[in-house]
Amino acid sequence: MASVLELVNIGVIILRIKRPEIPRKFKVPLGPYIFPGLGALMSAGLIITATPATLLRLFIWMALGVVLYFCYGRTHSVINNPHRQVKTSEIEDDFKL
Repeated sequence: MASVLELVNIGVIILRIKRPEIPRKFKVPLGPYIFPGLGALMSAGLIITATPATLLRLFIWMALGVVLYFCYGRTHSVINNPHRQVKTSEIEDDFKL
């Protein structure tokens, strides 16, 4: 069982190996392998040592968060609601590398 943070940390390492040419605006000390690796190990340790009651609460809150995320996104999506006006400069700023 992996947490989201653990998967993100592992994903950072994989992207550094498979796609080193992608420009990155933010870099951490001790390189792209040590901190993400430590983060993944610590996250896994927290999940492994958690009690069943804690894990149950975690999954309930995660499920609630996913439901709220999709409900909000469905009603506030620019693609789903074409009448909403968004400045293209705002979108372009979000996706500049």
